[in-house]
Amino acid sequence: MAERRAGPPAAPALTALQTWMQHAIVSPRGPVTPAADVLAGTPGLGAEHRLGIYRHGYRRRLLEAMHALYPVLASLLGAEAFEELALGHVEARPSRSPNLARLGAGFADHLAEHRPDPQAPPEPWVRIIIDLARYENAFAEVYDGPGTEEGDGGRPGEPGEPARPGGTVPRFAPCLRTLTVSAPVHRYHTAVRRGEAPEPLTPCTCHLVLSRHDYRVTCTELPAAEHRLLATALAGTGNPAADGADRHLLDRWSAKGWLVRAAPGDADRPVPSARPRIDSRKGTHHDR
Repeated sequence: MAERRAGPPAAPALTALQTWMQHAIVSPRGPVTPAADVLAGTPGLGAEHRLGIYRHGYRRRLLEAMHALYPVLASLLGAEAFEELALGHVEARPSRSPNLARLGAGFADHLAEHRPDPQAPPEPWVRIIIDLARYENAFAEVYDGPGTEEGDGGRPGEPGEPARPGGTVPRFAPCLRTLTVSAPVHRYHTAVRRGEAPEPLTPCTCHLVLSRHDYRVTCTELPAAEHRLLATALAGTGNPAADGADRHLLDRWSAKGWLVRAAPGDADRPVPSARPRIDSRKGTHHDR
């Protein structure tokens, strides 16, 4: 009986190769399996060097995207500290979206999970850094996300009116976000974007509402009680009148453009998307 010759080792599955390549490129520590065991080299350029070129270029692109998503946090921390944290986030939470705008999603949660004082209550400066990241992410979501500029829902009308057959009911604008932070990070953010010298960040709880009007992000500080009511209503059915908000609050929220009119069955209808992001360094308005 003829002896069977052993063939070449089976090639790794595509999924395993993709996983190795992603880790090799993104991880600050590099791959566990040597590149020479996976990639082919050439006489003039070994596998490790070939991987290094691609790894450096790809990671720089990710860091550029993170800098663009969190410019104020990067300015506060400095490039070296920010990039170390950003790479840790990208490694721990690799984005599965083809859109780099989603690369920074969850960055604030990553910072909270890897804070330097995990066994003790967070120091004020740690909370401020995390809250600044949360604010920048919310700002980007409001700026880039769906709004009301291109629809007919920008006219708030009478927010307290009941729904009528063929009529409309008040709905929250799709760009509305609520946020509670431990310092006035919104004012720090605006000053840095405008190229101004920001006031030092000191602990002071702020209850914020972010929205957008005519492609301009607005940020409003609310009293704690009203902010809590708004956040609760926003997390409800989407119809603040049905969720029990009183007429005074509905009128106030409507005047600020936080409510739009929609047909009773249109809560889940897609709304117009925002136009592509532009660098509008004076595009934030604050009111109290």
